Amino acid sequence: MALRTSERVEQLGLTPSSAHVAVAGFTFKEDVADIRNTGVMEVIEHLRALGIHPVVTDPQADPALVRREYGIELTSFDLLQDLDVLVIAVRHREYRQLAPEQLDLLFRCEKRALIDVKGIFDQEEMQRRGYLYWRM
Repeated sequence: MALRTSERVEQLGLTPSSAHVAVAGFTFKEDVADIRNTGVMEVIEHLRALGIHPVVTDPQADPALVRREYGIELTSFDLLQDLDVLVIAVRHREYRQLAPEQLDLLFRCEKRALIDVKGIFDQEEMQRRGYLYWRM
């Protein structure tokens, strides 16, 4: 995931330190608050090692617990804006319910990337909408 994100940042013509990247989802699995053994922390560490400093959001996780256990400050999804890349790492219902038009509003320009790890969105539609799109 981190490598795909870095590749998309490069394709957008941005440097890692200038890219506005958000990671949506932090918990161990979809629709639960459990953060033990989350694989997302490893992705965040890899992004940081590549020079990308993402904001992280998760509607299910307890922000105080995430801060205490991992040193990560969660941002409310409603506060995401001016993104270049969005990484959807966990398939929470809140993300599954998003319309593509809602995603469009999160980005700062027409050049944008979506790393849809869990395949929530239709690849062809997102590419038609102008996204650099990747999913597993």
